[in-house]
Amino acid sequence: MLLIYNPFGSFSQDIMIFKNFSNLIYAVSTISDANMSFKTGPKEEVLANRQRFAQKIGIEPNFISVHQVHGNKVLVVSNNDLGKSEKEADAIITKEPNIFLLIGSADCLAISFSDPKNKTIGLSHAGWRGLDKKIIKQTIFKMKQHFKTDPRDLIIEISPSIGPCHYGNLSLKNKKSWEKYFSKDADNSKGLDLWQAAKDQLTKEGVPDKNIANLKVCTFDNKNYFSNRRSNLTKEPDSRFATILGVK
Repeated sequence: MLLIYNPFGSFSQDIMIFKNFSNLIYAVSTISDANMSFKTGPKEEVLANRQRFAQKIGIEPNFISVHQVHGNKVLVVSNNDLGKSEKEADAIITKEPNIFLLIGSADCLAISFSDPKNKTIGLSHAGWRGLDKKIIKQTIFKMKQHFKTDPRDLIIEISPSIGPCHYGNLSLKNKKSWEKYFSKDADNSKGLDLWQAAKDQLTKEGVPDKNIANLKVCTFDNKNYFSNRRSNLTKEPDSRFATILGVK
């Protein structure tokens, strides 16, 4: 049975790209669920928030998360990693059921990788640095290496994240690989399309276009989600929401 937690009904149809993956758990928390990252809050408070969210969506709080550093390291995890301190990495992959991968974000993309053929999953944290360092390529390579995943079988969901409407970074404009992702009126506050950059990297690795879903919910615009860029402007809490992926 497929279980998807989604507080906003308008998301349901797009998320159903996961419909052929039985027993999948996919969930995205919101500001109302509070901070989900040890990086931006006390450990005891974050653990309590995660436990409440697990209860809310009907799963055990068997979460495995990583200390995200905007790099391209991928960890293979198992039940042996439950309860252990976070390791530095920006992607997590597993073949074991009943553990739930968790990525915290507040503008960066959380990219869910599901291989229904081999019942394997992965979850990557990808801001511009991660995309520039090919975190997507590394995640798919590790899934191929450890689980024999064929990229043509992968189903991808991109979480709420900052859109080109509110993200700019002119320091990248002189890098040839980023040129095409800037709009003509781009500046440091808008015009850089991380969503398209991620999609292009996915298709380059062999993921079919039809298997990639992006809700295109901008975290700066949508105040149901934390946004690092918005918090810098408004002085609201700089916290993280969670994207969770697992197989029961």
